[in-house]
Amino acid sequence: MKMRSVIVIGCVFSSFAGCAAKEAPAKPLAPEQVIIAKDPEVPAGVVRYCWQEPQVAYEAKGPGLDAEGKWYHPSYDAVRQVKGGEWHPCK
Repeated sequence: MKMRSVIVIGCVFSSFAGCAAKEAPAKPLAPEQVIIAKDPEVPAGVVRYCWQEPQVAYEAKGPGLDAEGKWYHPSYDAVRQVKGGEWHPCK
């Protein structure tokens, strides 16, 4: 009985060792592709518009103190919109 369990355990370990030794095949590297796109032809009389992103400013706001000297709000970064986004004719 003891010899049989030793043989079974040996077979299990050898099968796991055989699986662990195999390495995954290396994937072939694809060459880099460069795509150059031309702007489409614009018919006469058509005006193309482009979107200009809004401009924002980040302002650090420090923590606040109440009259007793206790913190009443934590510090944070405020985002203030300087200029809104807009559509304008493309150049």
